[in-house]
Amino acid sequence: TSDGICEAKEPRNMAENSENLNTERQLLKLTRSKTKAILEKGNLYKIARHKEALEKIIKGVEELKIQTEKEQLQDSTSIEDVQKWEAEIEGEIDEADNEIAHLNQYLEEAEARSENEKREMERHLLNRKREEELTFEKYKLEQMASLSSTANKTTKPEQAKVSNVKMPKLVITKYDGTYERWLSFWNKFEAEIDSADLPAVTKFSYLKELLQPHVCDEIDGLPFTLEGYTRAKNILKTNHGNMSEIVRAYIKNLQELPTITGRKVSKIHEFIKTLSYNIQSLETLGKLSQCLSMVRGIIDKLPGIKAELVTNQVGWQDWGFAELL
Repeated sequence: TSDGICEAKEPRNMAENSENLNTERQLLKLTRSKTKAILEKGNLYKIARHKEALEKIIKGVEELKIQTEKEQLQDSTSIEDVQKWEAEIEGEIDEADNEIAHLNQYLEEAEARSENEKREMERHLLNRKREEELTFEKYKLEQMASLSSTANKTTKPEQAKVSNVKMPKLVITKYDGTYERWLSFWNKFEAEIDSADLPAVTKFSYLKELLQPHVCDEIDGLPFTLEGYTRAKNILKTNHGNMSEIVRAYIKNLQELPTITGRKVSKIHEFIKTLSYNIQSLETLGKLSQCLSMVRGIIDKLPGIKAELVTNQVGWQDWGFAELL
């Protein structure tokens, strides 16, 4: 009968849950047996995975325990007997929970150590940078004291000789990181600073003082040494001295010249000033011939004075930049 089928099915379910629960308990025991070895290896990723595995198994044990308790009560098992039965399982769960707490503590302490090491490294790098800066400042003061002492002791002929050796004057405009300003800046720097008879660290100091902050950041971590100075120059040349990018920047400036619709002298003057600067730069680089097709378009950007520019000018349509300026 259908009642007989139900009666047969319930014991099978209870037995099945009990078997699954025992399997989960054995799995929990097996997993816990690996804890010590995993901790000794100290691999934080494995420790975290092991903790997650324990948590997952404990959850499975608790779910099966609750289901089995329910079935025992349905089978008229007394509450006292159920409590005695579950006591051993609860003990196993408590021990596993303690292991998980220990794993959590281990991971938290490891994370704290990592953060401390990171902060210590940052402090070390900051102290190193400060020491290098102090060493450099001390060196500059010693150099100045030495030069002053030599100047006081030297004879007049020697004074005349020393006077011919002048420290570079920083009359170079700070470099702003744009391609079109690179050649002007670098040529002046090489002529006035890099070629001067000065220690490499002094040249390096001048170089950093002549860069806008966002450009200086590119070389800020390098040491004040000959090697550091050489590396700094190479980095700046790589980042800003690419010739094709420089030429493209000048051409872009020509393309982006504004259209001057009126006859306002100040605007026209600024237009011509920008035009001349970029044309001269391209001519210096030997690249102006690439831009001759732009002349007609530039003339069209001056509709307010175009008539005056081309009136009675035979062949103005074929002008080069020389005729335009």
